[in-house]
Amino acid sequence: MRLLKKLLGVDKPTVTVEATEETLAELVTARKLVLVDFWATWCGPCTRFSPIFEDVAKSLADDDTVGFVAVDIDQCPQAAAEYGIQSVPTVLAFVDGTPTAQMGPGSRAQLEAFIAKLHGVAGVC
Repeated sequence: MRLLKKLLGVDKPTVTVEATEETLAELVTARKLVLVDFWATWCGPCTRFSPIFEDVAKSLADDDTVGFVAVDIDQCPQAAAEYGIQSVPTVLAFVDGTPTAQMGPGSRAQLEAFIAKLHGVAGVC
């Protein structure tokens, strides 16, 4: 993963937490709203979407109600199966630990609109 990020020019400090099968359940309950990016190293759209996801995560780093998590489906196949992930990238939103909504790859504006809508669902400003 680190080599791939370096090759793509996105080898920067991240605010997105990399989940494992063991840590995902805890991570999705760590904040009121948690966005989980299910991705794969071999996925072209994932390599284009990951920097957008990370950039939005950095812009919201001071918002303690929102968390950002990344799940490599090849490293965590049980998690992907548990949440019915059939294509990548898929962003699955958890509100109070419950999967609430999902979106596919999109632009920064689409991701920000998705988060704004979820803030209303989660009851946070």
